[in-house]
Amino acid sequence: DPNPDWTLGFNNNLTFGDFSVGVLFDIRSGGDVWCGTCGIMNYFGTSQQSADERDDVVTFEGVVNTGTADEPVYVDNTTAVSLADPNGGVGSYYRVRYGFGGISEMNIHDASWVRLRNVSVGYDLPSTMFDNSFVGGINIQLSARNLWLSTDYPGVDPETNLTGASNGYGLDYFNMPNTKSYSATVKLSF
Repeated sequence: DPNPDWTLGFNNNLTFGDFSVGVLFDIRSGGDVWCGTCGIMNYFGTSQQSADERDDVVTFEGVVNTGTADEPVYVDNTTAVSLADPNGGVGSYYRVRYGFGGISEMNIHDASWVRLRNVSVGYDLPSTMFDNSFVGGINIQLSARNLWLSTDYPGVDPETNLTGASNGYGLDYFNMPNTKSYSATVKLSF
């Protein structure tokens, strides 16, 4: 479910003298994103996670039948298996067998974040500069967007969207992250 549990924006604008500062923090809690980029990188063994798992031995949760097909006896699984068996080739790595095309759940991650969405700094030139002029005032403003992101999401950005500007969000497959942008604005009043 890509929909967040809740969202929160914290916007603060401060003015002191001729200066103004504006800050907008954007907070999102919950929601899931399918990280296809993570899955395919694990599948091909090019991610740090696949390197870290190379020597892992795991006992998967579940049950096994120690009886027969006619008279099953199910007990907890206690068999440890290697996640990657070098003697078995690439196909023995469990993320190749089950990961990208098999068990998509391995690639679904929490999409929570805190980001600095917008920062702006403005300055009003002193009105005395415009005495005997048709200009009433000039404001200069510098702004920056998407400067900082804090998230546990392993992909590039949990806000990315494979389907573009549509309502089909929650899919990340080699998407581009949000861009940082900077702007300068001059406002004239007459």
